[in-house]
Amino acid sequence: MRRSNKLERALAEAERAQTCLWTRDRALKRVIDGRLACGELLAVRDDLFVRPSYWASLTYWQRIMHMLRAVAERRPDWPLCQISAAAVWRLHGTYTMHDRVHVAVDDRTCTRNRSYFRFHHLKDARAEIRDGILVTSLMQTVFDCIRTLRFPPALAICDAAMRLYGLARDELATFIDERAGHKGVEQARLVASHADPRSENGGESIARAWMLIWGYEPPELQYEIVDPVSRRLWRTDFKWTRHDGATIIGELDGREKYVNPDMIKGADAIDTILAEKEREGDLRLLGNTVFVRFTFNEVVHAPELVRRRLDLAGVPRAAEPLRLLRRRHRR
Repeated sequence: MRRSNKLERALAEAERAQTCLWTRDRALKRVIDGRLACGELLAVRDDLFVRPSYWASLTYWQRIMHMLRAVAERRPDWPLCQISAAAVWRLHGTYTMHDRVHVAVDDRTCTRNRSYFRFHHLKDARAEIRDGILVTSLMQTVFDCIRTLRFPPALAICDAAMRLYGLARDELATFIDERAGHKGVEQARLVASHADPRSENGGESIARAWMLIWGYEPPELQYEIVDPVSRRLWRTDFKWTRHDGATIIGELDGREKYVNPDMIKGADAIDTILAEKEREGDLRLLGNTVFVRFTFNEVVHAPELVRRRLDLAGVPRAAEPLRLLRRRHRR
């Protein structure tokens, strides 16, 4: 297909700005349509376009942010809210939950949902610029997410806000109490009461949420244990003490654990896996340590597999199981 210098410049500019290409230029749109037909361009939304190779090079969170930056460029006066704002605040990055862009409007604005936009009436919601995008405040964003999302992603967002920004539980509780008439406020209180900044990532938070839902005793987080052979101190994701005195250690596995430079500290993936196996072998020599391993993919897509492992390991049950409110939630 004939090369379009105008399109190439527009794509290069969008990639430099870490956003998707959008245009009101009808002539350029016709060129884009031709590139879409032959697979040279990808429409990630009806009106947002990228090169397939460039899109494939991005992480899920980067893809979300590219779409949100494009929306912000087109409508800089629209404050993003709920899970869209949570992504900008770096509280959430599950790509499949960002099929819609959520926008806050006031009571005087009559706006119907359209295309991939969802509009939410928020009274007196404070907005601010974050990474060049207008979003609801951190506190408002957390409140809206924990009252509308299902318990696992809601807990992950609340954990992240406490971990990344030092959001205090009592301040959040006060904010929730001041909005007692809002839908979902009881769920917001429930999520806030179980939030814990010690969960180091969203996967650990979601796994812990399922553990609470299933009625297991809340695990100790980031528990430190001494290797009986090397005498090195190790930190585990989850820890329980079984009724017979045995220690149960739960570990969440994911690609980042083996490829993130900050986590592997100069080692390669194979070195990291071998060190992990050596540590587990040493701890098993104690004779009273049980390991339960599960992946992020299992936590998100097949949590029942995780539940079976926890049952087989004998993870103790809570005296008072979590009671989720029976209401309809967004994903």
